[in-house]
This record gives sequence, structure tokens and C-alpha cells, in this order.
Amino acid sequence: MTLLDSKKGFTLIELVTVIVILSILGWFTFRFIDVVTKSYMAGSRQTDLYMKAAYSMERLTRELKDSNWVMATNGDNWVYFQKVNTTGQMDTSKMVFYSKYEDKLYRSTDASSNSEICDKVKTFRITKSSSGWWCDSSNPDCTITIDLVLEGTAVKFGEETPSPLVVSINAVVAPKNLGTYTDRSGRSYNGDYYDVVQ
Repeated sequence: MTLLDSKKGFTLIELVTVIVILSILGWFTFRFIDVVTKSYMAGSRQTDLYMKAAYSMERLTRELKDSNWVMATNGDNWVYFQKVNTTGQMDTSKMVFYSKYEDKLYRSTDASSNSEICDKVKTFRITKSSSGWWCDSSNPDCTITIDLVLEGTAVKFGEETPSPLVVSINAVVAPKNLGTYTDRSGRSYNGDYYDVVQ
């Protein structure tokens, strides 16, 4: 039977084996692409949340450092203060109010009301080192702790449904213009300290 031996081609078993192997390789390839895409999306959303939190915190801490009095109670979601210097700034308002309403952080001044600074805010909490409402010249060693938590969603590796992404950032601020010391001792600059915030 030399006639059968001389025919070229695939047997059914060889064909099925090739199809199975290519199917497995294709599944792994598409799964890999899916995982990489979801990881990239989760990472970019987390980066977006972190950048929002960092921007909001940077602006608030710079303005608080320049204040000569701060009004807030411990655990509140608002802070009200007066800046000393507005030199070189686009916003020349001295009275500033930050507050959280629903899931947004707002900044209000005597010139503008309720400018949205950040969204997706889960927590905005102010805590002072002193009791009462005020940080001012009567307690120039007062510090203010700010806790800011943002929450979003993203599909993470190995999951099919979105899960929460949480970014938490906090800062402790020591206002530089609370006291009126002529020798500029300690951390008071007698009203001469300012950061340029634009």
C-alpha cells in the first residue's frame, strides 16, 4: 500500500490537538491583555484620586500656614481662617472658608462662593491641638491636623465587578502668623510669613 503512505495531510487527532493548543494559547493571550488593561485602568484612577487629594491638601496647607487666626472645632468638616498676605496671588481675598458638602470639597472667600476644589471626598476632618474654636495669638503653638479621604471605584486584578479605591492623605499645619513676637522666636513670623498660592 504505497499509495496510502505517499499521501500528505493531517490526521484528525493532529488537527484536534492543534486546535486545542491554539485555543489555550489564545485564551491566555486575551486573559493577559484583559488583566493588563484592568490594572492600568485601576492604576490611572488611583493616580487621579491621589493627584486630586494632593492638590487640595497642598492648597489648603499653604493657605493655613499664612493665617493669623483659624476657627474650627475638632472633628468638623469645615475650617474658616484669615490670611495675612495676599501679595502675588490671583485671589486677594483674606477670609477663606473650606467645607465638605456631600462628596465635594468647596473653597469660599469674600470674593467667590463655593468654588469646587475636589470631588469624590469621603472624609474631610479638621482637628486642632487646642480646645475651643480658635487658633490665634492667645495660643500661638496651636497646630491643625487635616484628614482628607477620597474614594472612587475601579475593576482590580482578578475581579469582574468594580471595587472601591481609597486614597487617604493627612497633614499637620502650624500657622506661621498667629503670634506677634517682635523677636520672631519660635515659629511665628510676626505676620511676615507668606506662601504664594496661585
